[in-house]
Amino acid sequence: MDLRVAVGEGDVEALLRACDERNEEEVARLLQEHVYAEDALRLAMQKACTQNNTQCLRSLLRHEPRLLLNRAVHDDVATVSPLELCVDNQAVACARILVEAGAANTHEAEDVLPTACYRGGTDIVDQLLSAGVNIDAVARQGACEGWTALHCAVNANNSDLTRTLLTHGADVNCTLDVPGWAGDGGSHRARTALARLGVQMDTIGSKRHMTPLHLAVCNRNAAMSKLLLQSGADVNARDSVGRTPLYLCCVQGQHPSIREIIDTLLQHGADLHLKANNQSVLDMKGKWKRTVNAFYAATNRLAKAVMKGDLWRAEKLLKTDPRQGSYAFHHVCTHGTLEAVRWFADKAINVNITVKGKTALHAAIAAHDLAKVQWLLTDMSADASLLVSQAKLSSRPQMDALALAIAQKQEAIAHTLLDHGAAISFEPQPKHADALFRACRAGLGSLAWRLLQLGAPIPDDDAIGSLLASCA
Repeated sequence: MDLRVAVGEGDVEALLRACDERNEEEVARLLQEHVYAEDALRLAMQKACTQNNTQCLRSLLRHEPRLLLNRAVHDDVATVSPLELCVDNQAVACARILVEAGAANTHEAEDVLPTACYRGGTDIVDQLLSAGVNIDAVARQGACEGWTALHCAVNANNSDLTRTLLTHGADVNCTLDVPGWAGDGGSHRARTALARLGVQMDTIGSKRHMTPLHLAVCNRNAAMSKLLLQSGADVNARDSVGRTPLYLCCVQGQHPSIREIIDTLLQHGADLHLKANNQSVLDMKGKWKRTVNAFYAATNRLAKAVMKGDLWRAEKLLKTDPRQGSYAFHHVCTHGTLEAVRWFADKAINVNITVKGKTALHAAIAAHDLAKVQWLLTDMSADASLLVSQAKLSSRPQMDALALAIAQKQEAIAHTLLDHGAAISFEPQPKHADALFRACRAGLGSLAWRLLQLGAPIPDDDAIGSLLASCA
């Protein structure tokens, strides 16, 4: 028989007063003797988490475990969970109790992890990660709605937390899932909450589909940009309107860090030709456009020196700025002889950089140059799995090296790619049929049969079967 009695307004005030005074014994007594409405218990929970009052929190959870999931009114902005209150108030001890009680197994924990990363709550982040919270989850609500933990750590310029997240396997190329930014049609509630967190509403505009590297560039954080690139960030990642990190550098004002970031991006193979708003960085005006243009002109001078056989001058130019080597190599692969290409064999270059959306291997395939393709694969370990992208945003699909060779009807090159272990997709690439169908359609009979031997499923479609028969 429950001997507890319903409470009046005075008893609720007594419970809240006991929480304020951190009187754990009084809290336990009141909970044992009275029946409290859920709103009263929720307010008591809010006070316990705000004050990092572990004893009161334990008493409340023993009395009503469902409080773990209840969301409390906070600042008239949004509702927040007890775990989020702990993050807001750096209540590490209370957060540990909630995690041990199972809070990390709720969707609220996935919403809280990004906020904790923005707040810099290293201890709470460690607790959540140790409890197995999805590190790449996108917050569904709260102050960081639409953001991942890595985006929040990068946007807070917190390199230590960024390293922690990357060490735990965070996707370095994850993208923001926000509808917009200040003045951009975004969520008013999200903008208000972000303002409460202190997030700067800059003039870059929409941040939809930005990667952490985009944010590091927007924050003009050279060290963070380098950390992300060294961790595998895509230097040519594009946001919802096609902007690359290099593009965002070149639209920012004159800031000392921008030059360092541009240098780092170029060193990692940033494509100068990718366009957004119908212009690439080479089409822009202003200081950074001149910086990039000067670099581009220097790479062309190096490439021309190599192709003309002026190797003394080429060595001197490359020594002046080693970053130029990768870009000049791409130019020579596109326009030079195999002998000129081989000059780069012992140079420290990035064979897989893209120019106008193509790697050197793609350029050699497009030029129908089997000798260059063989050398790139054998001597330079070119990556045949990289996709051709487009210099402009368009509906044209991306293709890997094998798909490009088939599209160019270069059967010998396609066989060479397979000889060197090119990955075969038996699933259609975006807006493409699979490799077997494309080989049949291109009339590449021996390639089609080889694909069958390598495991391509025999098609049920009569039209594809007819194409295959015609290649026999």
